[in-house]
Amino acid sequence: PGWRDPLLVRDRLRADPGARDEYLAVTGRGADGGVSATRSWLDGAAAGARAWAVSSGWSPSLDGVDRPGR
Repeated sequence: PGWRDPLLVRDRLRADPGARDEYLAVTGRGADGGVSATRSWLDGAAAGARAWAVSSGWSPSLDGVDRPGR
């Protein structure tokens, strides 16, 4: 599903300080690449996050998600 990769990347960034540091280096704090560098990083990060999901036993969590009607 289309929601899987964004959740994987989010959860990997929460769990992996090294991945988080890479993300911060690309997306902020003086990064010169802008949107294209961020998009490129996210494309690669999704593949890395899928591998992380397998090795960590990741499963989607709805913690913090607003679910109308509940």
